[in-house]
Amino acid sequence: MSIAASLGIQRTLNGIYRAVHIYLDKHRHLTEMEREEVAGQLQLRVTIIKEVQGLDERSTKQAAEENEAKLDVGEGKMRSEMEKMSIMVMELERECYKMRKEIENGCSL
Repeated sequence: MSIAASLGIQRTLNGIYRAVHIYLDKHRHLTEMEREEVAGQLQLRVTIIKEVQGLDERSTKQAAEENEAKLDVGEGKMRSEMEKMSIMVMELERECYKMRKEIENGCSL
């Protein structure tokens, strides 16, 4: 997912660079100061896009870590419940065994 996002961002950046290049090529009458202003705005946009990409990558990684933690907690709870049920089954088996013995002892008298 992160690779796809990076490729999308790279295409966007390439498009911005290409657009500015075409703009500067079509507006050759601009002074050097005006060209620098256009380039500065370009750099600002590139910085913003890269920052957004970084936030997306961090939030994706954080979400994956949170999901993994939830799974770990869920597995722990499930394991605990299984242990409780196993103990209850053993207790029922003991009670059943005792009742069977009492019935056998009662019938054999």
